[in-house]
Amino acid sequence: MKSTHPPPGSKRFFSIYLAELYYTLVQQYRQPLGSLFSLLWPLLFYLFIIVVFSGTGFLAAYVERTPVSVYLFAFFGMFGALTTALQGFGQSLALERAQGWMRLRRVSPSLVTAYFSARLSAVLLLSIALTLGMLLSGVLLTDLALTLTQTLGLVVALMAGALSFAALALALGYLVAPGSAATVIHWLYVPLFFTMLMKNVDEYPLGVQLVVELLPSYHLNQIVLGTIGWHQAALWPSYLSLGLFTLIALAVAVWSYRREES
Repeated sequence: MKSTHPPPGSKRFFSIYLAELYYTLVQQYRQPLGSLFSLLWPLLFYLFIIVVFSGTGFLAAYVERTPVSVYLFAFFGMFGALTTALQGFGQSLALERAQGWMRLRRVSPSLVTAYFSARLSAVLLLSIALTLGMLLSGVLLTDLALTLTQTLGLVVALMAGALSFAALALALGYLVAPGSAATVIHWLYVPLFFTMLMKNVDEYPLGVQLVVELLPSYHLNQIVLGTIGWHQAALWPSYLSLGLFTLIALAVAVWSYRREES
């Protein structure tokens, strides 16, 4: 008769994972300025826009057959996912390496898989909290006309984008020298933000197209715009590209971590 109990390795992984997740969230709580920027800044910016334009009729207008209120929610959702993953956890990881905390981790019994899983889970939890906060603000303060299918599609897309950005932050956090990681992550934030504004990449030179189509922010933008009805193109190629980017970034992160560990 087979035992229903998980093997000791699974128990150990899960206990370490929960501990890593707990202390990652505690770390964010004890860094109020970082958490304030990565979480509240996108939400406050979104609230500022919808409050300023609430009585002007601007939010009820249409752009590409999509209500402005829906597009603003979708865009600020992408902005929040990018900021939470890259500026929040990416910058804190770079700071940990620069201060030498990774040397202490190398002599601890922690598992790299549990550590990375906890980091990614924390980003997802904070991204979900931010998305729900924006969704509640949009419903209460504007006429946010989203169907259930669109709402679920946007939440899934934004979580997939946050996961990709978090994987990129992990890869850069260990691939780049400790003193330079924070600067590299900060400057990468700018092109990723602007590629989320691109609607039709075919209008740009071929070299720009090739670079943009490698970035997760572009594919997240295509998924989100398709979800809210901006275009009718299939979403699975962008989801596939986003998934491949995430797996490659995670593989680079694990390789870089083990290289530094050895």
